[in-house]
Amino acid sequence: MALSDNELILLDNLMYFDQGSLDNGMTVSEIAVRILDKVADPGWVAENDRSALNTSSASWKRMAESILSNRELGRYTMTNCEMTSDSGDRPVYAACFVDDINNPTDVNVAFKGTTGGYEWHDNGEGAYMTDTKCQMEAAGYINRLPEAYGNHITVTGHSKGGNKAQYVTITTDRVERCVSVDGQGFSPDFCKKYADQIQEKKDRLVNICADGDYVNAIAITIARQVYIRTEGNENYHKPDILLDENGNLREEGSPKFWRKLINEYTTYITENMPEPARSFVIDGVIGLVEPIMSGEEAGEGWIQKGIGVAVALKTIFDPDYFLKHWAMKEVLEILEVWFDEGKELFGSFLEGLATMLSPSGWYDLSHVTIYVNMMAQLEGNMRRYERQLYQMAEETRAARCALTGISYTTVRVSLNVLIRKLEKEAEICGKIAELVSMVCISYTRTDQAVAAGYGRG
Repeated sequence: MALSDNELILLDNLMYFDQGSLDNGMTVSEIAVRILDKVADPGWVAENDRSALNTSSASWKRMAESILSNRELGRYTMTNCEMTSDSGDRPVYAACFVDDINNPTDVNVAFKGTTGGYEWHDNGEGAYMTDTKCQMEAAGYINRLPEAYGNHITVTGHSKGGNKAQYVTITTDRVERCVSVDGQGFSPDFCKKYADQIQEKKDRLVNICADGDYVNAIAITIARQVYIRTEGNENYHKPDILLDENGNLREEGSPKFWRKLINEYTTYITENMPEPARSFVIDGVIGLVEPIMSGEEAGEGWIQKGIGVAVALKTIFDPDYFLKHWAMKEVLEILEVWFDEGKELFGSFLEGLATMLSPSGWYDLSHVTIYVNMMAQLEGNMRRYERQLYQMAEETRAARCALTGISYTTVRVSLNVLIRKLEKEAEICGKIAELVSMVCISYTRTDQAVAAGYGRG
């Protein structure tokens, strides 16, 4: 019987536990008991309970109790564990969990997330290289597993572990199911090289993500994304927040707005920035993030870190990126706000018109002046919007003319579309202003005539 998604996520969490406490031959229940022993030790808690970045002792306790209440998961045995330097100069940070050590019918491989400076650097390489060292080592781990484990293996992993899980699913022939957790994406070169395999195996891949996580948005996504609601959690990149107090997967939700922004931006850099600038910038940014996230200093110098961040920020305002991903979106949102305001004023106008046409309102002139003033305000707003839209069209036209050369062809086409839309909306604003002006004049004359008639009476 295959493990469920939430049971695999429990295994992903176990991979982050004290590495010296994980040994080949232990059952998952035995690991859970060892966790409870650790969190009962005040000294261990004081040293390890840094819930801002790591799993808190309270969360470890909840997960251990969830495992012990799950007899099916608890009987799985850990084997082929490579978590320490004893596994070699550069361990893969992975382990197998099998249902029967002697005759396995369900084999699950869990890859740990980023561990150490080398793997942080490898994260950056994954955004611009086809195959990284850590990814290929993960594939080698899968291919070294005993033949008795078969070719229907389930793989899982959190963060970098999720990326490795996706990678080995695509590049080996031994994986049937992949449950990645907040795994980052891949480079354009990877997607091009393995396009056929990605298409063939896409139904095997799922990436389960916290709704506010930022890592899964990096680079090009190849797996189906499922987002889990995790309100109230300050650190979205922790695998334990996906599970409730009973170890079950929380309900599905929608990604936070920044997920799309990060994905578009990182994809744009990897697809458009030429080498060697691309790798230099990405390595520099990763080098700056690493000590913040892991407390370890990266190999890149501060000059590269500074230049990398500066170039990354500059790219946000590059005409290609800014106009395609930001400017047009902002303009359309502004237009939407303007015309929402217009609709509201028109609604008030129609309400006033209905009042004027009703018999009870024939001799009540107070509303006439009120709604004429509102329509005058609407006319002024429409005139102002008309001028601003034409001005934006002219500024956009000037920006388009400044973009010369074949590399900007797509941007110029996009700007032409935007210019026509701006001018069309400006023309509509002008027509609305003219109509409202005519109504205002007519209402004012009627008001004066009725008032004069009452005066003569």
